Amino acid sequence: LRGSLSLRGLWGQKTCFNFYKRMLEILAKKGYSKLPERTPWEFCMEMQAQGIKEALVVDWITRKYYEVRFGKENLSDEELVEIERCLRILKES
Repeated sequence: LRGSLSLRGLWGQKTCFNFYKRMLEILAKKGYSKLPERTPWEFCMEMQAQGIKEALVVDWITRKYYEVRFGKENLSDEELVEIERCLRILKES
């Protein structure tokens, strides 16, 4: 739960996409880099098509990113905690 408190910055406009950036950094360290010309959704679909085990977690985080970025929705406290949990799963897998 302590790590999720850092996600409070998500409510600010300048840092509202920090969780997606963190996910990309974790994946890049594992050898899965998103090409600049790919949309977040295309990157997610590529991971799924390749059968990468982390693809389901990437899908969920990408959906949350789209909700915040384009749907102008705020994340609930439960979603913030879940995002932090998912990032931890990606890092440890």
